[in-house]
Amino acid sequence: MLLACSTCRRAFPIGSLPVGTRVSCPCGAPNVVTQPPPRQRRMANCGNCGGKLAEDAAACEYCQARVTRAEEGFGDPCPFCFVPLVLGARFCNGCGKELRPLAVHLGPADVPCARCKAPMERVREEEEYLRCSACRSVWITRAALQAYLAAAEARGATTHERDERRRQVNARTPGSIPRGDAHGRVPQPRQPVRCPECAHLLRALEFSGYSGVIVEECRAHGWWLDAQELEALAHFVRTGGHIVARQRTSARMRMRRTRTRYRERQREENGLFELLEELGELFDRD
Repeated sequence: MLLACSTCRRAFPIGSLPVGTRVSCPCGAPNVVTQPPPRQRRMANCGNCGGKLAEDAAACEYCQARVTRAEEGFGDPCPFCFVPLVLGARFCNGCGKELRPLAVHLGPADVPCARCKAPMERVREEEEYLRCSACRSVWITRAALQAYLAAAEARGATTHERDERRRQVNARTPGSIPRGDAHGRVPQPRQPVRCPECAHLLRALEFSGYSGVIVEECRAHGWWLDAQELEALAHFVRTGGHIVARQRTSARMRMRRTRTRYRERQREENGLFELLEELGELFDRD
Protein backbone atom coordinates (compact mmCIF):
# COMPACT_ATOMS: atom_id res chain seq x y z
CA MET A 1 0.00 0.00 0.00
CA LEU A 2 1.17 3.55 -0.74
CA LEU A 3 0.85 6.66 1.42
CA ALA A 4 1.09 10.23 0.09
CA CYS A 5 3.42 12.40 2.19
CA SER A 6 1.63 15.43 3.67
CA THR A 7 4.72 17.59 3.02
CA CYS A 8 6.38 16.59 -0.28
CA ARG A 9 3.21 14.96 -1.77
CA ARG A 10 5.17 11.98 -3.06
CA ALA A 11 4.01 8.41 -2.48
CA PHE A 12 6.04 5.88 -0.50
CA PRO A 13 5.28 2.22 0.40
CA ILE A 14 4.02 1.43 3.91
CA GLY A 15 3.20 -2.26 3.47
CA SER A 16 0.20 -3.33 5.59
CA LEU A 17 0.66 -1.02 8.59
CA PRO A 18 -2.51 -0.55 10.66
CA VAL A 19 -4.44 2.73 10.73
CA GLY A 20 -2.95 5.22 13.20
CA THR A 21 0.67 4.08 12.81
CA ARG A 22 3.20 6.94 12.67
CA VAL A 23 5.69 6.65 9.80
CA SER A 24 8.34 8.92 8.30
CA CYS A 25 8.57 9.76 4.60
CA PRO A 26 12.03 9.46 2.94
CA CYS A 27 12.03 13.29 2.98
CA GLY A 28 11.91 13.15 6.80
CA ALA A 29 8.38 14.46 7.32
CA PRO A 30 6.20 12.60 9.89
CA ASN A 31 2.97 11.02 8.63
CA VAL A 32 0.11 8.97 10.07
CA VAL A 33 -1.55 6.02 8.34
CA THR A 34 -5.21 6.96 7.85
CA GLN A 35 -8.25 5.05 6.67
CA PRO A 36 -8.92 6.12 3.06
CA PRO A 37 -12.53 7.22 2.50
CA PRO A 38 -14.54 5.06 0.08
CA ARG A 39 -14.69 6.72 -3.33
CA GLN A 40 -15.55 5.68 -6.84
CA ARG A 41 -15.03 7.64 -10.03
CA ARG A 42 -15.28 6.81 -13.70
CA MET A 43 -12.02 5.76 -15.36
CA ALA A 44 -10.80 9.14 -16.62
CA ASN A 45 -7.13 8.24 -17.16
CA CYS A 46 -5.33 5.26 -18.68
CA GLY A 47 -3.76 3.07 -16.03
CA ASN A 48 -0.82 2.27 -18.37
CA CYS A 49 0.31 5.68 -19.68
CA GLY A 50 -1.83 8.19 -17.74
CA GLY A 51 -3.47 9.66 -20.87
CA LYS A 52 -7.01 11.02 -20.82
CA LEU A 53 -9.73 8.50 -21.68
CA ALA A 54 -12.83 9.23 -23.68
CA GLU A 55 -16.06 8.29 -21.94
CA ASP A 56 -16.83 4.56 -22.34
CA ALA A 57 -13.54 4.04 -24.22
CA ALA A 58 -12.53 0.41 -24.79
CA ALA A 59 -8.83 1.24 -25.35
CA CYS A 60 -6.44 4.14 -24.77
CA GLU A 61 -5.93 6.23 -27.92
CA TYR A 62 -2.30 6.99 -26.95
CA CYS A 63 -0.80 3.61 -25.99
CA GLN A 64 -3.54 1.26 -27.28
CA ALA A 65 -3.81 -0.39 -23.83
CA ARG A 66 -7.17 -2.02 -23.13
CA VAL A 67 -9.25 -0.17 -20.55
CA THR A 68 -9.57 -2.54 -17.57
CA ARG A 69 -13.05 -2.55 -16.10
CA ALA A 70 -13.96 -2.74 -12.44
CA GLU A 71 -15.04 -6.37 -12.57
CA GLU A 72 -11.45 -7.40 -13.44
CA GLY A 73 -10.17 -6.43 -10.01
CA PHE A 74 -9.21 -3.41 -7.90
CA GLY A 75 -6.23 -3.07 -5.61
CA ASP A 76 -5.32 -0.48 -2.98
CA PRO A 77 -6.76 3.06 -3.13
CA CYS A 78 -4.82 5.89 -4.77
CA PRO A 79 -2.72 7.67 -2.10
CA PHE A 80 -3.66 11.05 -3.62
CA CYS A 81 -7.41 10.90 -4.44
CA PHE A 82 -8.37 7.55 -2.78
CA VAL A 83 -10.04 6.15 -5.91
CA PRO A 84 -9.62 2.32 -6.01
CA LEU A 85 -6.72 1.42 -8.32
CA VAL A 86 -6.99 -1.14 -11.07
CA LEU A 87 -4.59 -4.01 -10.39
CA GLY A 88 -1.22 -3.40 -12.05
CA ALA A 89 -1.93 0.25 -12.93
CA ARG A 90 1.04 2.63 -13.31
CA PHE A 91 -1.18 5.73 -13.13
CA CYS A 92 -4.32 6.48 -11.12
CA ASN A 93 -7.49 6.10 -13.19
CA GLY A 94 -9.03 9.03 -11.30
CA CYS A 95 -6.43 11.81 -10.86
CA GLY A 96 -3.89 10.49 -13.42
CA LYS A 97 -0.86 10.74 -11.11
CA GLU A 98 2.02 8.25 -11.50
CA LEU A 99 2.05 5.57 -8.80
CA ARG A 100 5.72 4.59 -8.74
CA PRO A 101 6.79 4.63 -5.06
CA LEU A 102 9.93 6.27 -3.71
CA ALA A 103 12.90 4.18 -2.66
CA VAL A 104 12.83 3.65 1.11
CA HIS A 105 16.12 3.61 3.03
CA LEU A 106 16.18 0.76 5.54
CA GLY A 107 19.49 1.59 7.25
CA PRO A 108 23.20 0.87 6.84
CA ALA A 109 24.53 -2.48 5.63
CA ASP A 110 27.53 -4.35 7.02
CA VAL A 111 29.18 -4.46 3.57
CA PRO A 112 31.57 -1.86 2.09
CA CYS A 113 31.20 -0.80 -1.53
CA ALA A 114 33.23 -3.05 -3.84
CA ARG A 115 33.91 -0.06 -6.12
CA CYS A 116 34.89 2.80 -3.78
CA LYS A 117 34.90 1.12 -0.31
CA ALA A 118 32.33 3.62 1.06
CA PRO A 119 29.54 2.33 3.36
CA MET A 120 26.53 0.74 1.66
CA GLU A 121 22.89 1.07 2.72
CA ARG A 122 19.86 -1.18 2.41
CA VAL A 123 17.17 0.20 0.09
CA ARG A 124 13.70 -1.08 -0.84
CA GLU A 125 12.24 -0.08 -4.22
CA GLU A 126 10.03 -2.88 -5.54
CA GLU A 127 12.70 -5.21 -4.05
CA GLU A 128 15.41 -4.85 -1.43
CA TYR A 129 19.02 -4.26 -2.53
CA LEU A 130 22.24 -2.59 -1.35
CA ARG A 131 23.32 0.82 -2.66
CA CYS A 132 26.57 2.70 -2.09
CA SER A 133 26.12 5.99 -0.25
CA ALA A 134 28.91 7.63 -2.29
CA CYS A 135 29.12 6.30 -5.89
CA ARG A 136 25.48 5.01 -5.97
CA SER A 137 26.53 1.54 -7.19
CA VAL A 138 24.07 -1.28 -6.50
CA TRP A 139 24.49 -4.88 -5.36
CA ILE A 140 21.33 -6.93 -5.95
CA THR A 141 20.70 -10.67 -5.70
CA ARG A 142 19.63 -12.67 -8.74
CA ALA A 143 16.12 -13.29 -7.35
CA ALA A 144 15.63 -9.63 -6.38
CA LEU A 145 16.75 -8.39 -9.82
CA GLN A 146 14.41 -10.84 -11.54
CA ALA A 147 11.47 -9.63 -9.41
CA TYR A 148 12.48 -5.96 -9.90
CA LEU A 149 12.55 -6.33 -13.69
CA ALA A 150 9.29 -8.31 -13.67
CA ALA A 151 7.64 -5.39 -11.86
CA ALA A 152 9.11 -2.99 -14.42
CA GLU A 153 7.77 -5.13 -17.27
CA ALA A 154 4.33 -5.17 -15.65
CA ARG A 155 4.25 -1.36 -15.65
CA GLY A 156 4.29 -1.50 -19.46
CA ALA A 157 5.13 1.21 -22.00
CA THR A 158 3.48 3.23 -24.73
CA THR A 159 3.43 2.02 -28.34
CA HIS A 160 5.91 4.76 -29.28
CA GLU A 161 8.34 3.67 -26.55
CA ARG A 162 8.14 0.02 -27.63
CA ASP A 163 8.62 0.92 -31.32
CA GLU A 164 11.63 3.10 -30.49
CA ARG A 165 13.18 0.33 -28.39
CA ARG A 166 12.63 -2.21 -31.17
CA ARG A 167 14.35 0.15 -33.64
CA GLN A 168 17.33 0.62 -31.29
CA VAL A 169 17.78 -3.11 -30.66
CA ASN A 170 17.43 -4.05 -34.34
CA ALA A 171 20.03 -1.41 -35.25
CA ARG A 172 22.62 -2.95 -32.92
CA THR A 173 25.35 -5.31 -34.09
CA PRO A 174 25.83 -8.28 -31.71
CA GLY A 175 28.96 -7.84 -29.61
CA SER A 176 29.46 -4.17 -30.49
CA ILE A 177 30.01 -1.61 -27.75
CA PRO A 178 27.34 1.12 -28.01
CA ARG A 179 28.26 4.79 -28.07
CA GLY A 180 25.86 5.46 -25.21
CA ASP A 181 23.48 3.55 -22.97
CA ALA A 182 19.79 4.08 -22.28
CA HIS A 183 20.62 7.32 -20.43
CA GLY A 184 22.98 8.64 -23.13
CA ARG A 185 26.14 7.94 -21.10
CA VAL A 186 29.23 6.71 -22.94
CA PRO A 187 30.63 3.50 -21.32
CA GLN A 188 33.93 4.14 -19.53
CA PRO A 189 36.70 1.65 -18.71
CA ARG A 190 36.08 0.22 -15.25
CA GLN A 191 38.16 -1.59 -12.68
CA PRO A 192 37.15 -5.20 -11.92
CA VAL A 193 35.23 -5.68 -8.68
CA ARG A 194 34.78 -8.66 -6.38
CA CYS A 195 31.56 -10.22 -5.17
CA PRO A 196 30.60 -8.79 -1.74
CA GLU A 197 29.62 -12.29 -0.58
CA CYS A 198 32.25 -14.71 -1.95
CA ALA A 199 35.05 -12.24 -2.93
CA HIS A 200 35.41 -13.80 -6.41
CA LEU A 201 36.07 -11.49 -9.34
CA LEU A 202 32.87 -10.57 -11.15
CA ARG A 203 32.43 -11.22 -14.87
CA ALA A 204 31.57 -8.15 -16.98
CA LEU A 205 29.00 -8.58 -19.74
CA GLU A 206 26.34 -6.66 -21.60
CA PHE A 207 22.90 -7.41 -20.19
CA SER A 208 20.85 -9.43 -22.73
CA GLY A 209 23.42 -8.67 -25.44
CA TYR A 210 21.59 -5.62 -26.80
CA SER A 211 20.74 -3.37 -23.84
CA GLY A 212 23.84 -1.15 -23.97
CA VAL A 213 24.28 -1.69 -20.20
CA ILE A 214 27.52 -3.35 -19.07
CA VAL A 215 27.07 -5.12 -15.72
CA GLU A 216 29.17 -7.40 -13.50
CA GLU A 217 27.84 -10.83 -12.60
CA CYS A 218 28.48 -13.40 -9.89
CA ARG A 219 26.73 -16.55 -11.08
CA ALA A 220 26.25 -17.76 -7.51
CA HIS A 221 25.02 -14.61 -5.78
CA GLY A 222 23.97 -11.62 -7.89
CA TRP A 223 24.75 -8.56 -9.97
CA TRP A 224 26.86 -5.47 -9.45
CA LEU A 225 25.48 -2.36 -11.19
CA ASP A 226 27.07 1.08 -11.37
CA ALA A 227 25.09 4.29 -10.83
CA GLN A 228 21.83 4.52 -12.85
CA GLU A 229 22.32 1.08 -14.43
CA LEU A 230 19.46 -0.46 -12.42
CA GLU A 231 17.12 2.22 -13.77
CA ALA A 232 18.50 1.67 -17.29
CA LEU A 233 17.78 -2.08 -17.07
CA ALA A 234 14.25 -1.41 -15.80
CA HIS A 235 13.63 0.99 -18.71
CA PHE A 236 15.04 -1.55 -21.19
CA VAL A 237 12.72 -4.29 -19.90
CA ARG A 238 9.69 -2.01 -19.50
CA THR A 239 9.90 -0.98 -23.17
CA GLY A 240 10.16 -4.61 -24.35
CA GLY A 241 13.85 -4.57 -25.24
CA HIS A 242 14.48 -7.99 -23.68
CA ILE A 243 11.78 -9.54 -25.89
CA VAL A 244 13.28 -8.09 -29.09
CA ALA A 245 16.77 -9.12 -27.92
CA ARG A 246 15.55 -12.68 -27.30
CA GLN A 247 14.02 -12.79 -30.79
CA ARG A 248 17.26 -11.53 -32.38
CA THR A 249 19.34 -14.03 -30.40
CA SER A 250 17.07 -16.92 -31.46
CA ALA A 251 17.27 -15.81 -35.12
CA ARG A 252 21.07 -15.58 -34.89
CA MET A 253 21.30 -19.07 -33.39
CA ARG A 254 19.07 -20.49 -36.14
CA MET A 255 21.27 -18.85 -38.78
CA ARG A 256 24.38 -20.26 -37.10
CA ARG A 257 22.92 -23.78 -37.09
CA THR A 258 21.94 -23.41 -40.75
CA ARG A 259 25.46 -22.34 -41.70
CA THR A 260 26.96 -25.22 -39.71
CA ARG A 261 24.74 -27.75 -41.49
CA TYR A 262 25.63 -26.19 -44.86
CA ARG A 263 29.38 -26.45 -44.17
CA GLU A 264 29.02 -30.07 -43.03
CA ARG A 265 27.09 -30.91 -46.20
CA GLN A 266 29.75 -29.24 -48.33
CA ARG A 267 32.49 -31.22 -46.59
CA GLU A 268 30.58 -34.45 -47.22
CA GLU A 269 30.10 -33.58 -50.89
CA ASN A 270 33.77 -32.61 -51.28
CA GLY A 271 34.80 -35.88 -49.67
CA LEU A 272 32.53 -37.78 -52.06
CA PHE A 273 34.01 -35.96 -55.07
CA GLU A 274 37.55 -36.78 -53.90
CA LEU A 275 36.60 -40.43 -53.52
CA LEU A 276 35.14 -40.52 -57.04
CA GLU A 277 38.28 -38.92 -58.44
CA GLU A 278 40.48 -41.51 -56.72
CA LEU A 279 38.31 -44.32 -58.08
CA GLY A 280 38.50 -42.78 -61.55
CA GLU A 281 42.29 -42.67 -61.35
CA LEU A 282 42.38 -46.36 -60.35
CA PHE A 283 40.22 -47.34 -63.35
CA ASP A 284 42.40 -45.24 -65.65
CA ARG A 285 45.51 -47.16 -64.54
CA ASP A 286 43.82 -50.46 -65.33
